[in-house]
Amino acid sequence: MKLVVTDTNVFIDLLDCKLVRELFELPFEIHTTEFVLQELFESQFAVLDSFIETGHLRVKKFDELEMKVIHQFQVMSKGVQKRIADRSVLYLADSLGAVLLGGDSDLRKEAEKRQVEVHGSIWLFEQFYLEKIQSAERTINNLEKLIQVNPRIPTHLVRESIQKLVNPT
Repeated sequence: MKLVVTDTNVFIDLLDCKLVRELFELPFEIHTTEFVLQELFESQFAVLDSFIETGHLRVKKFDELEMKVIHQFQVMSKGVQKRIADRSVLYLADSLGAVLLGGDSDLRKEAEKRQVEVHGSIWLFEQFYLEKIQSAERTINNLEKLIQVNPRIPTHLVRESIQKLVNPT
């Protein structure tokens, strides 16, 4: 089973597209941090809370020593330096040897520098199809919805993903 650590942006994309349940159908052990959950609105957290209660979503709470390590964790990007949620998921993915699911480009670049495998929402939506959780048609519809709900998503990458589903080789 693949270990994954999920950041705020990916949760928001899933919540906005109403695909949270599908995340937990993937053959992944899914982790996040307390700082990610703190960035969500109460209504968004409420959707994830049942998955926390059942143990499908594991939430890392850091002790004082770990917090010192996270604050001393060397990162080059100013964006990642400023956001404790980003630092926490990068630290957790690195320490677990997990895949990082992140949408922020600075966070993704930091992960790549550390040789932490990193993917975003588009990849995750493709996994729903590859793991037979969704049909190609439903995946295409959800990718199109992703463009609508997330104005920062790289539209050209979504279009490439859709094209692969329309014309599989």
